[in-house]
This record gives sequence, C-alpha cells and structure tokens, in this order.
Amino acid sequence: MTPIGLSLVTKVAPARLVGMMMGFWFLAMFFGNYLAGYIGMYYETMPREVYFLLLMGLGVAVGGSIFILQRPLKNAIGHDV
Repeated sequence: MTPIGLSLVTKVAPARLVGMMMGFWFLAMFFGNYLAGYIGMYYETMPREVYFLLLMGLGVAVGGSIFILQRPLKNAIGHDV
C-alpha cells in the first residue's frame, strides 16, 4: 500500500509540501500498524466471536466514514463527482 499512497500524496499535495506530506503518510502508516498490533493483542484474550465482531465493527465504521466523505475526497483528488 505504500507505493500507492505515496503516489497519491505526490499527486494531491502542493509541490512545496510534498516532502512533508510524505512524512505524514509514513507517520499515518506507523500509527495504523501500531493500532493493528494493539488490536491483535486481544485475539488471545477475547472470545473469537467478540474479536471478529470488533474487527467487523471497525471495518464498517471506517467504510461508512469513507462513504460519507466520498465527495470531499474525490474533490481533493481532482476526480469528477
């Protein structure tokens, strides 16, 4: 996912901020991977059904957020709505 994300960053970011935005991309990747590891710790302690319901809930919440923010995201990227 890193090459795709970095390509998007270089495409969307203003020319004078590309380097800083790439740094923010790597920072976001760090926090995402850290969160995945933190959630993964619960695999051993939670019942399997509850753990996978938690993962499903997080996926639905993020998918819903992206769906709601679809128009602003497309405008930021430069695609027609």
